[in-house]
Amino acid sequence: MWKRLKQALSSVGAASSAARTRLGGFYLYRVSSPGGLHEVVSLLPPEQVTNEGLCAEAIIGSYAGIVEERDLVEGFRPNRVFLEVLHSVIAAHVPMLPAAQDSARRQGSGAVLVIDARTPTPGGQVPSRDVLGAFSVEDGAIVPDSYQPNPHHQLLSADGLFQLEPTLHQRLIERIHRLPDGSATRERR
Repeated sequence: MWKRLKQALSSVGAASSAARTRLGGFYLYRVSSPGGLHEVVSLLPPEQVTNEGLCAEAIIGSYAGIVEERDLVEGFRPNRVFLEVLHSVIAAHVPMLPAAQDSARRQGSGAVLVIDARTPTPGGQVPSRDVLGAFSVEDGAIVPDSYQPNPHHQLLSADGLFQLEPTLHQRLIERIHRLPDGSATRERR
């Protein structure tokens, strides 16, 4: 993925508001704001951004100015508004996932971790940056309203952008699509 991203970034000449590249379900856009040109990473495809703009909740993070190859991870700034949406989706939907319920049953008590699917070690020692959060478990069941986000999770790491399991990713997309028109700050292309 990083090779494709670097190639796409180096092949773009003049500033463009169109999606510059697609990154496994994510898009990189160059946008203009009162502070100048910057780039943002979003879940929304170009067709939707062209028609509706880019709401703050759909911006995963941004780069000040134009991304340089050396700044791919270091220059990335996560978007607090997106993080709130992401964690609310996780809190609402993970307890209903069969895999999470099975894990809670096996665990008995303690915690069930929500692991970023991009982690290179899903069956082994998972780095803190790849743990999205945790739910408390009692008597083999996930405790309602017990989700705690991990403040050390990184939306973007040397292993790439965060990845959710497919059902959860779909719920996140649906939630962003359901946002009321007046509730989101939109950046027009």
